[in-house]
Amino acid sequence: MAFDSVASAGFTKLVDDTVKFAMKIYGGVVDNSLDNALKSSAQENNGTPTSSGIYEETRSPEAISIAEQAKALMAEFEKTGDIRLTNQAVSILQSYLDLERTPDNDRHYILFTLSLTLCRRVEIQLSNQSTETLLDLHLILTRCVFLLRQAVNLSPPAIDVKIKYLCQLGHTATLWSTTLSSRWPDHDVLELLAKLKAEQDDTSDPMAEKITGFVSAVVMASTLSTAFGATKNPEYRNEGRVMYRRTLRSIRDVLPLDAMIDPIDSMDFMQKLRALLFIKDGLIPFILQVMAVLMQSLVEVPLSAVVGRRAAAMAMDKGLYQQGVEWLEQCLMLVWGQLNLRAPAPQGAIGARAESEGGMGQIVHAFLGLCVYVDVVGDKGVTIAHPEQLAYLLLEEWLKVRNAASNDPIFKDLFKERSFDHLLNAARTTPVVMLNLWGSQCNALILYGEGRSECFRLDGVTEEFAAKLQTNFRDGLQSAHFRSRGDEALEEHRGDGVAMRSSIIHRVLAALWHMIVKPILDKMKLSPIENPELDPPRLTWCPTGPTSFFPLHAAGLYGVSQVKGTKIFEYVASSYTPTLSILADTNIALSREPEPFKGILAISQPAMDGQTPIPMTVSEVEALIAATTAVKVVDDNIKVQWLKDAEVTKEAVLSGMESSTWVHLACHARQYPLNTSESAFMLANGEMLSLADISTHVASNGELAFLSACQTAAGDFDLSEEGVHLAAGMLVAGYRGVIATTWSVRDQDAPIVAAAVYRRLLDGGNINRSDTALALHHGARLLREQVGQDEVMRWAPFIHLGI
Repeated sequence: MAFDSVASAGFTKLVDDTVKFAMKIYGGVVDNSLDNALKSSAQENNGTPTSSGIYEETRSPEAISIAEQAKALMAEFEKTGDIRLTNQAVSILQSYLDLERTPDNDRHYILFTLSLTLCRRVEIQLSNQSTETLLDLHLILTRCVFLLRQAVNLSPPAIDVKIKYLCQLGHTATLWSTTLSSRWPDHDVLELLAKLKAEQDDTSDPMAEKITGFVSAVVMASTLSTAFGATKNPEYRNEGRVMYRRTLRSIRDVLPLDAMIDPIDSMDFMQKLRALLFIKDGLIPFILQVMAVLMQSLVEVPLSAVVGRRAAAMAMDKGLYQQGVEWLEQCLMLVWGQLNLRAPAPQGAIGARAESEGGMGQIVHAFLGLCVYVDVVGDKGVTIAHPEQLAYLLLEEWLKVRNAASNDPIFKDLFKERSFDHLLNAARTTPVVMLNLWGSQCNALILYGEGRSECFRLDGVTEEFAAKLQTNFRDGLQSAHFRSRGDEALEEHRGDGVAMRSSIIHRVLAALWHMIVKPILDKMKLSPIENPELDPPRLTWCPTGPTSFFPLHAAGLYGVSQVKGTKIFEYVASSYTPTLSILADTNIALSREPEPFKGILAISQPAMDGQTPIPMTVSEVEALIAATTAVKVVDDNIKVQWLKDAEVTKEAVLSGMESSTWVHLACHARQYPLNTSESAFMLANGEMLSLADISTHVASNGELAFLSACQTAAGDFDLSEEGVHLAAGMLVAGYRGVIATTWSVRDQDAPIVAAAVYRRLLDGGNINRSDTALALHHGARLLREQVGQDEVMRWAPFIHLGI
């Protein structure tokens, strides 16, 4: 089964042609009348021209009556669940289509109604106890796509009709993900998988009605993942991951920035200005939100960041690095918007316009539907003569809605311009380095503060290089054979395996030192500090894409060199941030008077059913309490609420977080890289405290979150393109600073670090609310001095995010 070209030429060509057409308009090569896209079929339709030059369709009373009968049957089906009613509705509609005398004006309307009826049948069957197999529902959705294709082909050149039909086509495509994410028996899933593989292998009938191109690849990938969930066969998981990665690579190329930027050079000043504004405010956000936000429901990876990295690389290559950073930052924020932890995704009603058929939700679904239409149809049966012009018309309509929505308090953050001047606020308290990697081009942007910045290229850092480091780093971690805190008892007996793992990790850290970290430190003219007990300068890393998984805070030469100045911690105290915007917003908020300190919530779960015991979590909290009671805090003693064992319920923890400024969570956690809002801390009695719960209830009160749970800052190397993990999610949800771990820690090490952190934060009886990064830096130093700096696996898991 070959999927070398996951996204077919039709899909990518539509986007490329739309961009080229837009640039011709803004360059004055063609006028801005888009009637050509619709008028091409006007002579073949019996429509009446409207005053705007579009066409108004007419339907026969018979067709209207047939459609109403079907709708009445479906309404009864929704009440009773009697599948015979939906079969009767389908039969009535299909019988009318089978009549030779059915005119096109009626035919496209009945085709649309039939597809709507079948889609509704799938939705209701999914919500009830379905009597149909997964293959049955898949075949119904496949039929819907081709019914809608015929409806689009036969429909009159009226933009409202085209949007309506294409919107339903987009909705049908996304309905597959809902179908495949439901629970199905093993035999149902394997039956569908066999059918899909047989279709892909069968090329004997090129005109056969089967799903092709992008949708086909996504359905196959989702089916493989569902098959793994049902059977636990790792072969299905591995095959599904390969498909996801191929899908992701194909989507990477749907942003034709050359076609956007190159024509601008030949435009006059006003044309150039309008074109740049259109790219900045129109094309980039539109492509992001249609092909990233909505495609998210299909591909299940944060595609908006992929688009953003390509846009940033193109801009940086042309010397427009400030514009490139703005684009990239907007995309990164959309990743978190997709995860429902920041701005809401642009779906649903927005003002009065959204209630019309030209509303934003319908427009973006319509564009998705147009992509699916061109992709599935390929070179066969395309009757939209100029789909790129229709796509541009949709984009124009979307822009009108976007502009209307920009003042809406619910959506304003999503469309808020993230200007470079605003992003400079990220470096108010510490320099920030953003890394953007695309293909063979890796750019490092340094924000120094006080308005200074520079961008330069890191030679030799390519995606191939990054992938190799990722693989080696992952293999080094996996060779430890433990995934959870508390498994170190097994570690003591692995002999040569420990040395082998250390050697792999050391090679990765040396490569990061030579290729990325040392060139940046040299560019910044930083030198190693003389006394390690003194505070070094701080430096915040904002890695993106494949670089998100690099342990930059530990880069250096280990095992072979004890020469001073060969390790990053000798120069700076490192922090991380998932986006510049989050750091900029936090720094701006810090300029205001802080809220009174409300105390600390600490939870410990030393033993949980089905999890490795972590008894030293109790010692961690005891170290925290000791730090708070060892000194008399100015004005008052610190209030510490300690929940442990059976007390650690979801209700109690949320209540404690709402009334606390700092939280210390010493427990197990569970990561969901494809659905970070559901990543969660494991509480008593099997309860889970998700990021969605935290962001909804307590984020505005949060200042510091110490996540002493296993791997809270670990993403998924295979499925994620960004550092989407529990720790970053806590930062995005509202906490100003987070301490977390990138891989499992030894149970006896965590109390050492925790004690050092809290002693520093409460030193002298004052609550130091902005010194967390340096506190962790010295905590890791103390652990390093005890275990040895070459024991990277022991001291390097701990990282700081935010301020």
